[in-house]
Amino acid sequence: TVVGEYARQEAERLARTVAEQLADFFGGSTGDHPAAAVADAIKRAEAMTGSKERDGLCLRFVRESYGLDSGFDSAKIAREYYASRGVLNTDGWENAPQGSWLFFKYPNGHVAIKTGSDRLIDAFEGATDGIQHRPISTYKNGWYRKNFLGWVSAEDALRHWQPD
Repeated sequence: TVVGEYARQEAERLARTVAEQLADFFGGSTGDHPAAAVADAIKRAEAMTGSKERDGLCLRFVRESYGLDSGFDSAKIAREYYASRGVLNTDGWENAPQGSWLFFKYPNGHVAIKTGSDRLIDAFEGATDGIQHRPISTYKNGWYRKNFLGWVSAEDALRHWQPD
């Protein structure tokens, strides 16, 4: 049918767009330089430390750190999407590699970038200190630990990224 053919063509177009963004981001093919890509994203995130411009825009902050142009409406929707693709890990933030996207329970969800063994960087809503590195296990009496929902590796997050 015409509708089916249009849907197939649109899906191919979106896949090419995402593949092109990944190739640009990873400097060639999608899997050639993931460690360098994560390091670059963390550097971009750290360069925004202290900024209050993205207060409450956690997914936008993570997306911009990874150089993505568009995104989901909320961290909650992104987490649900990654879960539906089978790439959301719920085995504990301790097991997430550096650069992973950490998801937390919050009304519209919350996402941060894991930067070290017990550290993340995020744009938390209402944070008076703006974008900051924070300890995962002890910040605000263990808020992150208590509200952790899962993580997606940076490579999987980018591979499965879908525009609005």
